[in-house]
Amino acid sequence: MKRIIFILIWSSLPVMAESPSNSFSRDFYNSYLDSLPDPRVQRKETLEANLLRSLKRILPKED
Repeated sequence: MKRIIFILIWSSLPVMAESPSNSFSRDFYNSYLDSLPDPRVQRKETLEANLLRSLKRILPKED
């Protein structure tokens, strides 16, 4: 039984270890995702512009 467990652990070590090319691929993909524009930023800017326009229309102008 101990031999079977040892063999299973020993055979799974290469799978658990991360290769340098896999690490590079993951880092490249993460940097690609970071470079994409965030749609939430554009929605927030649009919302703020609409709210400001509404506020200027609703509030009376002071003389």
